Amino acid sequence: MNAQYNIRLWHDALIPGAELEITTPGASRILFMLDGNATINGAELPAGKAIMVHGLTQIFSNFKPATIIRYELLEDLGDKPHIISNGATNTEMAHWQWVLPAEYNMVQLDIVTMLNHQYNESDSPNARHLYIYEGAGHCNGEPFKSPLFVNLQGDSLAIKPQAHRQLWAFLLQISDDYSKQPIISDKIARINLLTTRMELL
Repeated sequence: MNAQYNIRLWHDALIPGAELEITTPGASRILFMLDGNATINGAELPAGKAIMVHGLTQIFSNFKPATIIRYELLEDLGDKPHIISNGATNTEMAHWQWVLPAEYNMVQLDIVTMLNHQYNESDSPNARHLYIYEGAGHCNGEPFKSPLFVNLQGDSLAIKPQAHRQLWAFLLQISDDYSKQPIISDKIARINLLTTRMELL
């Protein structure tokens, strides 16, 4: 039995004191605080941290601007976003759909950074979405410049950054088990931000 995963990727930019309420039906969300800090449903989320939220999502920025990377899991990509915003700009960056075995409900979000070193992943049954936020180089042999969005399922992935230029990206995966550990070396780092079960409401 398969399950359908409909995902949207957003950038939320908040000015100091901004308020943002998201009520899109049937949605679960991963929010990563890229910079600044804000209160998410009453809990403070500092820069560099991620959180999973189900259903109603209320965001209040504090005394500094804040930028949030937001992934949404939806029942239907056709659902119109329900967003009430005061002092926030919301930009949809990408959307896609995965049809996966029902047991694929483990989600993990990693940050990958590299400098003068190629990143390789062999064929994997995991569904993976790579969002290259900053950098340039070659992805699976094709030249690119950020931002770049790569949707993979059962494919190999090879990223070679431009010489002497750091590249960093977000890697979202859905699988049946969290088996890949973060990789850290002097030239490449893969750091896990969040690992949890993802579910539709």
